[in-house]
Amino acid sequence: MDRDEPAEITEILMGIDDDQKRKDCFALLKFFTDITKEAPKIWNGNIIGFGKYTYKYESGRQGEWFLTGFAARKNAIAVYVIGDIENKGSILKALGTYKEGSSCLYLKSLANTDMEKLRTVLQKSIVDIKARYRS
Repeated sequence: MDRDEPAEITEILMGIDDDQKRKDCFALLKFFTDITKEAPKIWNGNIIGFGKYTYKYESGRQGEWFLTGFAARKNAIAVYVIGDIENKGSILKALGTYKEGSSCLYLKSLANTDMEKLRTVLQKSIVDIKARYRS
């Protein structure tokens, strides 16, 4: 499911056509590595994920997924915030310009993002996942 060859991660990032988005993704690579203290791995072809946890459904089916990560998308950079965050609304209000999906934030640019607020969001998300899944 995941690969961790640094050359493949660089290849994915170098393949981003938009210069600013490519620079932002390289900055996020360093940012996420610093926050998680985990090596990046490629998930589902183009998601750069950090850490992992095992989830299990009531049916007994289980799988692994990354704790947090990001991916360049056509119109934005998707930042995966998988865990529930207490007081998420107040933290996100100060984050900057973004759109919210069910488990991700879509950022147009890091220039419009409060990186310390993003750090807080990601750290709280990781703590929540680890507490829920005891990874």
